Amino acid sequence: MTETLLALAGSAGIAARWRDVRGEEHDVSPDTMRHLLGALDLPAETPGQVADSRARLEERRLRLPPLCTAVAGQRVLLGLPDAPAYRLTLEDGTVREGRAFQANGLLTFDAVDQPGYHRLEIGGERTVLAVCPPRCHGVAEGTRPWGLAAQLYGLRRRGDGGIGDFGALAELARATTARGHPRSRSPPFTPSSPRIPNASRPMRRHRACS
Repeated sequence: MTETLLALAGSAGIAARWRDVRGEEHDVSPDTMRHLLGALDLPAETPGQVADSRARLEERRLRLPPLCTAVAGQRVLLGLPDAPAYRLTLEDGTVREGRAFQANGLLTFDAVDQPGYHRLEIGGERTVLAVCPPRCHGVAEGTRPWGLAAQLYGLRRRGDGGIGDFGALAELARATTARGHPRSRSPPFTPSSPRIPNASRPMRRHRACS
C-alpha cells in the first residue's frame, strides 16, 4: 500500500490496521481501502485521484460541518482560519454579533451561556451550534427522589395479545400513582431524536394516562 494512499485514508478517518477477537492485528488491504474511500466520495484508484481526494479533504477541513458543539459558559472553538465576523442567532431569536479571533491554533469567540441549538454564520459559512449545559442536572442535597421507567412492549395486561400497549401503560400509571408516584406519562418523543414528536402515540389515550 502506497504512503499516499495511507495518508489519504488516515485523513479520512480510516484505520489501516484492525484487531480481531483473539487480539491479532491485521492490515486493511489496498482494495478494501480504495472501496471505503470511494464510498466516502474520495476516489483513490489512481495516483491522480488520490492527490485530488487529498486536496478535497483539505478544502473540507477549512469548512464547518453542518453541526458544531460547545459547552455553555465556555469559549466556542472552531477550525477556521483568519478572524472573521460572526452572527449568532439564539433559539429565542436573540442575535449576537462580533468578531472571532485565533487562540492556540483555533478560531474562537465569546462563550454562549444559553444551551440550545443556535444558528451561526461566520466567515461565509453557516452551521448549527449545539450548546450543552456544563453538567447534568443534579439532585438537591438531602433529598432522595425516585422515578419509574418501563418499556411499553414489556408491559402486560389481560387481552393485550402478548405485547404491551397503551392500555397496559394506563394501568401502570394508575397503579404507580396510587402508590405515591406523583406523575406517570408516556414519552412524547421518538426514541431516535428528542426533537421529533412521537406521532405514532395515540394522544387521546396518552392524556388518559397523565
